[in-house]
Amino acid sequence: MTLYSREYDFIYFYITLFKALDPRVAFLLEHAETLVDAGLLSIDDVAKYSNTVSADVVAHCCSEIYSASFAASLLTNTNVTTSRAAAILNSARFDADKAAMVIDLMSLTSAATILNDSNLSVSKAVSILSSSYISVSKVYNILSNAGLSADRTQSIMFNIPIGSRFIDIVTNGAPSVIITSNTSISGTNRYYVLSVASGVTLSLGGQPSVIIAKTVTNSGTMDKTVTGASGGASVCGSGAGGQGGGGVIIFCDTFNNAGTVRANGGNGGNATLPSCSSSGNSGGAGAFYRVGSDSAGMGGAGGDISNGGVNGGGGGKAATDYLGGSGDGSSITTFSTYSDLADDIKKAVADWFIRNVLGKSPSTSKPFPDIKGSGGGSGGAQGNPAYAGGGGGGGGGHIYVICITANNTGSITSTGGNGGSGYNAYAGGGGGGGLIYLLFKTAMNIGSLSSSGGTGYASGSGGAVRASAI
Repeated sequence: MTLYSREYDFIYFYITLFKALDPRVAFLLEHAETLVDAGLLSIDDVAKYSNTVSADVVAHCCSEIYSASFAASLLTNTNVTTSRAAAILNSARFDADKAAMVIDLMSLTSAATILNDSNLSVSKAVSILSSSYISVSKVYNILSNAGLSADRTQSIMFNIPIGSRFIDIVTNGAPSVIITSNTSISGTNRYYVLSVASGVTLSLGGQPSVIIAKTVTNSGTMDKTVTGASGGASVCGSGAGGQGGGGVIIFCDTFNNAGTVRANGGNGGNATLPSCSSSGNSGGAGAFYRVGSDSAGMGGAGGDISNGGVNGGGGGKAATDYLGGSGDGSSITTFSTYSDLADDIKKAVADWFIRNVLGKSPSTSKPFPDIKGSGGGSGGAQGNPAYAGGGGGGGGGHIYVICITANNTGSITSTGGNGGSGYNAYAGGGGGGGLIYLLFKTAMNIGSLSSSGGTGYASGSGGAVRASAI
């Protein structure tokens, strides 16, 4: 009995020192949860004492000794500031998976406020939210909470790598849709599962057309409407240039394509009896995202002149003094690697998600690239004697599929528009084919990727098609 009394007095003495924040009993922090369970300390006592030691010491206890629930209670205690809690979580001694368990047990506001603090690095926040030990729904709700600023949300989302976790977050709560009859959609659309049945056409409107999904399964046809750069306007009855093909971006976890995905350029117009004399107009400039020297196809010439441009077909020549307009040039953004290009588009996905799903407005924006084919040039015209050239074909559109798993047993195609016929004069040149990228982590099947030029006085050439791991 005497021994027990002395031991109790000894422990009580240490407890008294701990409550007085005496540095000599810092070792009791490792036993804090047990002492709280025994009723010898309160969580307030532990929180106050934790402020007297380094963040690394507390992080070690939270990560290696305390239960996740006790650590969560400690870090959200009113005696621990948000900045202090963030610094503890940021410690290298706090394992990211254990930190994820702790964050998962906090209220949404507490978790969001701590993750918003500058004492917690973006990289550590990303590691925590990417852990499998915190649910996707909890991450989604934290990201949408007002305690996490729009700019901080953007920084975190921009740094989560392309993978199933990122896609699970941006598709959380999205609908699953099965397309069983011909349907049109426009702009950016978000799905959990998008399925297009065999024999059905899904028309993709808007510029660019973007699909964000957990799974895309296409057994029919996904057809991009012609939304690229404008063709050159008709002059005096010459053929107008064809419009460039539009851009398609598919960002998903699993891409199953047994059907067709296509983005073709518009055909050049046919010439009629000219009413006056004039040279043709140039087509509008396309916009390309490419890697290295990858290039869209060149447009074909509209006669014995070199007026085919990058992607757009040249307008048909009417006479020596009245030439067809050129298939115009393009705006080109070049990346060093396919991973760099994919990451750039991932950031656009993140920014769209933050603005349109979470309802936040970061101070800087990252829009989707306006990828599109160049317009064809219009034909020239001469009133007397009457000659009028056909319009050049529009350049093929661009298709970028970025996924975790690619299973393409069907076809992905981009074809330039055909040149229009002339009136006693040259036909327009065919548009060049567009760019096609199938970028993935794992490929089950690559399938058929095809970019070809349209026909005309001179046919356009095909563009680059690439299937690459990222």
